[in-house]
Amino acid sequence: MSTRPFLFSPARFLPIALLCMAGLFVCTNSQAADGAPGKVPEAVTIRFYDWYLQALTQNRDPIQDEPRMLEAFVTRALVAEIHRRMHDPDGLDSDYFIRAQDYLDEWLGNIATSSVRMQGQTATLRVTLGNSAATLHRLQVDLIIEDGHWKIRRVR
Repeated sequence: MSTRPFLFSPARFLPIALLCMAGLFVCTNSQAADGAPGKVPEAVTIRFYDWYLQALTQNRDPIQDEPRMLEAFVTRALVAEIHRRMHDPDGLDSDYFIRAQDYLDEWLGNIATSSVRMQGQTATLRVTLGNSAATLHRLQVDLIIEDGHWKIRRVR
C-alpha cells in the first residue's frame, strides 16, 4: 500500500469554492426576498404594527415600556421627536403611530400594506388596519434605511 502525500492544489478546490459562493449568494438573496427582518419595508411595517397593537391590547405602553423594540422599528430621530412631544406642555393629541386616540381590537391581525413607492433609501406605503368598512383605518408610513435596516421615519 503506497501512501501519497496530500498535495494542495487550487484547481482541486476551485469547483467547491464556486459552489459554496453560489450557495451563499442564493441564501442571501432569498432572505431579502422573503422579508428578512429589516430588509423589506412592507414586512417591517406589518411586524411593527403587529407588535405595537399587541402591546396596546395588553395594556402596555410600547413607547415607554419597550424602548429596545421601538428602536428596532423606528428611527432614532423619530423616537427622540416623540419623547420631546410627550414631554412638551401641549403633549400629543393622539397616539403617534395609529393617529387616533384609541385603537380597535379588530385591527390586531388585520394589518395590510399597499401602494409601496421606493426611491433609493426611502419608501412610502399605505397601511390599512381593520377588515370591515366600519373599522378600516388608513395611515401613510414613510421609512428610511438606518443602520442597514428599514425603519419608520414618519406616520401620517
